[in-house]
Amino acid sequence: MTGMSDGNQEDGSTLLQLQTMKIANPKRKGSATHAVSMWDPGSTLSFITFTLAKELGIEGVPVELEICTVGGKISKINSKKYCISLIDANGQDVQIEVLGIETISTGVEAIDLTEVKKMFTSKEATEVKRPESRSVDLLIGFSYAAFHPAKVEEAGHLL
Repeated sequence: MTGMSDGNQEDGSTLLQLQTMKIANPKRKGSATHAVSMWDPGSTLSFITFTLAKELGIEGVPVELEICTVGGKISKINSKKYCISLIDANGQDVQIEVLGIETISTGVEAIDLTEVKKMFTSKEATEVKRPESRSVDLLIGFSYAAFHPAKVEEAGHLL
């Protein structure tokens, strides 16, 4: 959630597209690590926290990264480029390139979705799940648009 108001939430918060995803763990063949991922159609790049990269035991290639944030501020940071394997709903590996960064977002708070689920009618929409409280360790930008969630149903500005 963020503090931005979308006009729908009485407390001024916004529900972000978050999902707990499986990432193939190369340190333990055949096993996966779960990570909270944010789908960000406004980002041209995809990121992984250095903490998750270390947990996965993956080696990255050093790169210098220029990040332009809201307001046009450009920062240069030393990063690494990694290749990771996401495991999709069918159990298939999906390879993506991500850049290492210290922090992607503030922590995710667990929220009660009972009232949100009542706003939808389709079975698929009412089975929505949110990650438990923890940090966001992966951000998937729009360069992987084909992997982003598709709208099932809408209720106001909630998808």
